[in-house]
Amino acid sequence: LALTQCYVGEMARGSIQVANIGTTAIFYNWHRVPWDLHPNASAGAERWFYLHDQKGVMLPGSTKDFLFTFQPKHPGIFRDKWTLTTSPELANEHKLADVTVKGMCLSEDTSSVQREEVAVRLEAQYAKHKVERAVAKLVVETTPA
Repeated sequence: LALTQCYVGEMARGSIQVANIGTTAIFYNWHRVPWDLHPNASAGAERWFYLHDQKGVMLPGSTKDFLFTFQPKHPGIFRDKWTLTTSPELANEHKLADVTVKGMCLSEDTSSVQREEVAVRLEAQYAKHKVERAVAKLVVETTPA
């Protein structure tokens, strides 16, 4: 599940829909799955994704949208994995695969004005340099030997 990108301090949301097509009530519980990290990486306690209804029951014939919220505190690309356990346990052909949620957080571009000013100055310097080279070339070509 790819959530749209957002900026620091904003949030993005996405959902998946699950249906109980059986004839019995299904009790569900979502769990975060730990990622295998690089040996030098730190898992940390920071959370970027939230699942709103982690535990509950689905009656026969019902459909439920599970809402994931992405709310990062700093820029980056993030992912989280969730698994669904049920009681009674579902048959293999009806089990939901682990859900991987991904989000990208951007920081606002606060340097665009300064970058534009630098670009204008560089263009002016380049134009001046071209004129100076052309004048120097003309002086060399028109100077009698």
